[in-house]
Amino acid sequence: MRLHYWILLCFCCISFSHSGQIISNDLKRTIEKARLEHKPIKIAEQFLGLPYKAFALSKQNPEQLITDLSGFDCVTLFDNVYALYNSKGIDSVYLNQLIKVRYYHPGRITYENRNHYFSSTIEKLGLERELKKLQEPSFEFYSSKKLNVLSQYIKKHHLKISLDSIQKMEQQFSTSKMYYIPTKNIPKILSSIEEGDLVLFLTNQESMDYHHVGFLVKKGNKWHILHASQQYKKVIISPENLLEYMQKHPSFPGIQIYHLNFP
Repeated sequence: MRLHYWILLCFCCISFSHSGQIISNDLKRTIEKARLEHKPIKIAEQFLGLPYKAFALSKQNPEQLITDLSGFDCVTLFDNVYALYNSKGIDSVYLNQLIKVRYYHPGRITYENRNHYFSSTIEKLGLERELKKLQEPSFEFYSSKKLNVLSQYIKKHHLKISLDSIQKMEQQFSTSKMYYIPTKNIPKILSSIEEGDLVLFLTNQESMDYHHVGFLVKKGNKWHILHASQQYKKVIISPENLLEYMQKHPSFPGIQIYHLNFP
């Protein structure tokens, strides 16, 4: 799913009134294997074929934590892979990890504190050394980002949200220099990619940071994208390789790649 739709319409809430088992026994076995091999991508692979679900989360306050493992958009796929891997197969730990990855400040379960822009997720997990950016200065460009797509949406629809808090968050994650690898330079960095790396697709809109997110997996000698696809309406491994995918999406000027270093 494109991130701008998720930013505008998918909002997480909290509630611990879950009845019954959240993590199935089959998924627990996958988590155990993924942790033994230090490969979170194994969890994402289990979700292949599940439906693409847009707009699954609420639009404004009050918030509840929605834990739906029956389908995903691109962001909730990442959130759940992260939370499940770190849960060790324990439901209560999974809930806490899901909150951790979706909210910027610990213990503040509010709409305003949610990681609406993926830049905030990157900063938070980067500070905890759970994500490490693939840096190739010789091949990188940069663009300016003045984030405001969410605050503009809130203004237009008069939602029950602190506009001032959202604007402060947008200002925090705006930047004059967002470094990325442009499409034409992707062939030069392919040898540095690792199986299961996170790939972020920048947008050419100044008001947003990213359009899409997925994981990189190798098929033969080519890198492909495991992601929740809006086009195919399910979680897939892209039929196109990474470079072909970028060439099909000219509104994506380039990518960022992050190695996963989950505990």
